[in-house]
Amino acid sequence: MSKDLVIGMAGSGGDGVVSAGEALTSAAAAAGYHVIMTKSFGSQIRGGESSCRVRVSAQPIFGCGGALDVAVALSWADFLKFGGELPVGPETVVLYDEGSGVEPKDVPLAGVSPARILRAPIAEMSLQGVGSERARNIVVLGLLAGWFGIAPEALRRGIEKRYAKKSASVLEGAARAFEAGVSYAGAHPLDPALALEPAGATTAGKLLTDGNDMCAAAAIFSGCTFFGGYPITPSSEIMQLLSREIWKYGGALLQAEDEIAGIGAALGASFAGRKSMTATSGPGMSLKTEILGLASIAELPLVVVNVQRGGPSTGMPTKSEQADLFQAVFSAHGDVVRPVLAPTSVADTFAVTVHAFNLAEELQTPVIVLSDQEIAQRKESLDPIDVSRFVVHERRVPTADELQDYRRFRLTDDGVSPISHPGLAGGSYQGAGIEHNEAGSPTSS
Repeated sequence: MSKDLVIGMAGSGGDGVVSAGEALTSAAAAAGYHVIMTKSFGSQIRGGESSCRVRVSAQPIFGCGGALDVAVALSWADFLKFGGELPVGPETVVLYDEGSGVEPKDVPLAGVSPARILRAPIAEMSLQGVGSERARNIVVLGLLAGWFGIAPEALRRGIEKRYAKKSASVLEGAARAFEAGVSYAGAHPLDPALALEPAGATTAGKLLTDGNDMCAAAAIFSGCTFFGGYPITPSSEIMQLLSREIWKYGGALLQAEDEIAGIGAALGASFAGRKSMTATSGPGMSLKTEILGLASIAELPLVVVNVQRGGPSTGMPTKSEQADLFQAVFSAHGDVVRPVLAPTSVADTFAVTVHAFNLAEELQTPVIVLSDQEIAQRKESLDPIDVSRFVVHERRVPTADELQDYRRFRLTDDGVSPISHPGLAGGSYQGAGIEHNEAGSPTSS
């Protein structure tokens, strides 16, 4: 038996490869396994290739693994587009649809001799189950459950839950497609068997989440009550979660017309006394640079999340890269510095985001969180966050005595002065991007 399996799947945009990966991840986690799932897409708006990579282990894991143990190709043309993301090695078991017409000896894996090649009538079983090839991904789940023993009961429950709101015929068809895969695997056993070792202690109560959701949850925990932004891959899930949840905590969200307006609105909300945040990727950071400078000289707290992706300009929107450090640290004119933080994992994203809000409020400055596509969008089972270990800090506000002769930019021993907000009696001041004196009036001194 194997303690650890790394499964990679690829197909066209309509094959449901990522949906299959998410179902496998959820079922394995529910069955007590430790799981990590990454996904990748072509950059087309519609269609194109998609893939996922799921690591399932009976023991704790900290990465998505190396060469695949199981490679599933619903389309060879699409599978090959992912290259090093789905590496096939000499220990890999390759599974593909015999309806592709490719003979095992002609499998297009140049220079690689996988351990075993399995050809199954995936499309045919889908046709028999639901009357079309649209259930090929569910047949694959049945094959994986049957051959490798990956959470068959949890997968059945997951399929029932997913299709519960559909018609009875749709639910029955999905169940037939899954059982067809299980039955085929049972009728064609592997020799030697490659079953996954049963899970150890149950993972009941664990979270199954990704870095973007962790970031959004941490923002709410930190007291963020305004988000201004513009959708951009691969950070959009932060906005999506906040759009559902921030209202429950007295907050508001603005999907702006562009990246500049998004950060401008967030900075305006900070000026108004709200903890504020925006999220973007590299191209959006380029557009936000001028407002970052304004936040610095106006001494306003702001958290800016950059979920990095590949390449300059539009680049590779759906690929992961960690190339924006210099942009985060130095992309400003004039002599200005700002804190830059980077999470190391999905769980760490929560702690880093809370720390970013604390630094922003304490130092009255923009703070950059440098995430990346791999951490932000990968699903991972992890222990619930112990929020009792975090302390949330608030900005320094002026006392009644300080409001008698309020100087927003008063020179203090630690360099941080009390910050008021519009409507606070005695707290009015001039806030602008020009160099200023203690009262906020322009100066060239």
